[in-house]
Amino acid sequence: MTTKHTTGTWTLARTMSRIEVRVSPVKAYAFSHSDEANARLIAAAPDLLAALEDATALLDAIAKGYPDIAMDTRVTKARIRHRAAIAKAQGQE
Repeated sequence: MTTKHTTGTWTLARTMSRIEVRVSPVKAYAFSHSDEANARLIAAAPDLLAALEDATALLDAIAKGYPDIAMDTRVTKARIRHRAAIAKAQGQE
């Protein structure tokens, strides 16, 4: 799938008046200091998506090789949640 978001490392920067999530050298999104938790989550989003895609692929491979694991409802629920979160992040929900 083609990535639609700005690739690269997103960073968090604090100024006296605001917090910025920098997604490229020339593009940033501003947040108030009271929204720091949201800014941190947004800055981590590309890394979280990549980690979830890796975890999903690994879980799928394990489930494929071990049918008894694939039948575990916790594994099934996790795989469904993973795919839904990835689809939401990619605008496919």
